[in-house]
Amino acid sequence: MNRPGNSASAARILLCVHQFFPDYSAGTEVLVLSTAKALQAAGYEVQIVTGALTDSPEASSSVTDFQGFTVYRISTPYVRGQFDAQTVVKEYDNPDTSPAFAAILERYAPDLVHFFHFKNLTLSCLRECFARSIPTVFTPTDYWLTCRTCQLLKPWGEPECAGPQTLAGNCLRHILVNTERHALVRAAKVLPGIVFSTLAGLLQSLRLPKATKLQRLATDLKDRKPRIFSHLENIDLLLPPTSSLHATLLAGGIAPKKIQPLRYAIEQPAVNHDVIATSATARPFTVGFIGTLVEHKGCHVLLSALKSVQHRQMDVRIYGSVEHYPAYVQTLKTMVGDDHRVRFCGTFPSADIGNVLSELDVLVIPSTWRENAPLVLLNAVASATPVIASDVVGITEYLDDADDVSLFPPGDSRRLAQLLDERRQTHIDTRSTSRRAARMAGSSLETYASALDSAYTRLIQRPYDNME
Repeated sequence: MNRPGNSASAARILLCVHQFFPDYSAGTEVLVLSTAKALQAAGYEVQIVTGALTDSPEASSSVTDFQGFTVYRISTPYVRGQFDAQTVVKEYDNPDTSPAFAAILERYAPDLVHFFHFKNLTLSCLRECFARSIPTVFTPTDYWLTCRTCQLLKPWGEPECAGPQTLAGNCLRHILVNTERHALVRAAKVLPGIVFSTLAGLLQSLRLPKATKLQRLATDLKDRKPRIFSHLENIDLLLPPTSSLHATLLAGGIAPKKIQPLRYAIEQPAVNHDVIATSATARPFTVGFIGTLVEHKGCHVLLSALKSVQHRQMDVRIYGSVEHYPAYVQTLKTMVGDDHRVRFCGTFPSADIGNVLSELDVLVIPSTWRENAPLVLLNAVASATPVIASDVVGITEYLDDADDVSLFPPGDSRRLAQLLDERRQTHIDTRSTSRRAARMAGSSLETYASALDSAYTRLIQRPYDNME
């Protein structure tokens, strides 16, 4: 199938994401890979660009192949816990990524560039597209556009964040909490928020030399969101997957005509009964967690709940890489202690999600952030796997009354323990008779690819500077 583009050959699409396989395999990475396969099946030529962080002092780039797709990796220096004016800006606008990305654009000559995340690649790469009048599309997969940590969570035990305040004093406080300086961390957690708002205001208003690091730090934090949205305004099409992100874009001043809500898509989970380890009648009540082992995904909430579940004949399977966030994983292992019910099972190929879910009696999604339609939830609903999940908007808007999902307040391990007990007590061995019907909670992959096809064709054919 030929597409409109710069030649008679298939149109070239460049998909861009902050991290990618084989090192990372979370929801956004799975979405990008599935999208690449669907676009390729629809007749497009597809290549992928991903960011990466390195402890090397210099930026670098490399090219690999993953499942038949050319993957460019742009690596930039990063030192954990180091925050100054320069590193704050580089988190969202890093000119070090530009040369490698520009070289990719020149070599591949894409007809359209579709960004799924700007972290690591940053706005500098987007500007390279603007400079060449290449049509651009953006699917926001979390809240990076308003929060440098992507989750809008406060690290000092308070409810979730609404985004940067007027002077970004709350962002300044958050940065101090994440430094490696223990005295600053303790002070940032106990001092009232007004202290940081006042400090941010003073730093931004004092007539200090231009190069003063503290003043630049405070000013750049305040300017982060406006600068990001000034770039988003120039993107041709934005595809928010949830109502929350849709509202965020509108509130940021993005023209409604540039926004097209589009729900995430998954492939129908397949089950290979030849590889199922044990039958439902031969195993104990089985609970699963599938996701990144990082604090906002809430695995610790599940482990805390288990301490209140007295029943010992349970199998609790924790799926996720133990390498990416070792400090948090160590916290989880300390919580588990000698509890024989819990197993850390590592990761699995995304194509095996149906097999993994088929062996669970309930999947737990204990996220402490507002979520953004996690693909593991969509896969569970599509395979009729019972779910216990945090009651947050990014989960609930994809559900309806037919779904076998129980909700609990985010972070409430006591209520989660009660729901686990209820599930166990009503559990029957022949699960197929007790499960509700499967359904597609998001878009089907065919629907998703068709929507992208229509949008891409329109944007590639239309002059870049003549949007209606």
